[in-house]
Amino acid sequence: MTKTESAELRGLKRRNKLLEQENEVLRRAAACHDPVRGHR
Repeated sequence: MTKTESAELRGLKRRNKLLEQENEVLRRAAACHDPVRGHR
């Protein structure tokens, strides 16, 4: 693996982690506001 590919992979892994965290926040927010489940 080249130095460029390695740097790109690190960047993609970092971005993936951030997106997974954002997704979790949105999932929790949606669950709190779901009228079918009776929350809120």
